[in-house]
Amino acid sequence: MTDHNQNIPLRGRKASHEHPQFPRQDWQLEYQNGDTQLSYWDWVAKVREETRSLRHHAGA
Repeated sequence: MTDHNQNIPLRGRKASHEHPQFPRQDWQLEYQNGDTQLSYWDWVAKVREETRSLRHHAGA
């Protein structure tokens, strides 16, 4: 999966990088609350897909 904002494969990124729309702090909160077991970049991919799906269904 590729992040089109950075043109760098998600799996090839260093741990210190952060997606501009999905802060690590948001993922960390979900992780600590037990709402996700995904790694940060897997979580970003999931949230991006969910966001895309919501926009599609809303007609945006």
